[in-house]
Amino acid sequence: MIKLLDKLRKQADILAKIDPKKYTLIQKILKNDNCFFEISIEESYAILRDLKVKEEDLKLVYMRLISKENYH
Repeated sequence: MIKLLDKLRKQADILAKIDPKKYTLIQKILKNDNCFFEISIEESYAILRDLKVKEEDLKLVYMRLISKENYH
């Protein structure tokens, strides 16, 4: 997960240059390694969409992020 989460963090950093208000909040959320375990699936999908994850990949990415191997 950390690898995938790190990729999402980098994407948020890139997008923060375009829309700082929106992506600064997402950056704060992503600082928590367990963030996807602590927010709802709806919020998770919204963040993933904001980070430009393709609609057809949302479920797979989300499932990888919340797999038990990734809980710290």
